[in-house]
Amino acid sequence: MLGTQAIAPDAPHTKDARSAQTDQPPSAATQLPGNKRYVPKPCAPDANGVFNGPDIGMTLPRPVHTVEPKIPQMARHQTLLTVALVNLIVDALGKPQNVHIAGSTANKLDPSLRSVGLALDAEAIKAVEQYRFKPATCESKPVSVQLNVEVNFQIY
Repeated sequence: MLGTQAIAPDAPHTKDARSAQTDQPPSAATQLPGNKRYVPKPCAPDANGVFNGPDIGMTLPRPVHTVEPKIPQMARHQTLLTVALVNLIVDALGKPQNVHIAGSTANKLDPSLRSVGLALDAEAIKAVEQYRFKPATCESKPVSVQLNVEVNFQIY
């Protein structure tokens, strides 16, 4: 059993990660835990020309084609629950760029299973590289945006 979930970075964390992936960011200040307030800013790229949203006037990318990662042969006879956090940039055409592991539970596995966890991370990258998105927009123009995709492996 596998699962993937897109998570927008810098999104208000008022609910679970799935609620952060919406068409529009909040248009007014949103209450965060600890009485902190998230106030969205007008959309603007960082120094590399990549947006990190959600910002005012911005829509986030939406997956239109996802691929389930393959389970390597070495993992098929294991009972594992691992998570790979895959960071990527969705370009203005909706294609993944600069896909890499931002975090993984593979390093927390028993040393005898670490190579299996790393193989699962590699399969997560291969799968996310094949994703296609409806691009993010800023003021109705397609833009590149950075985001994370969580790939859950539940093997039993």
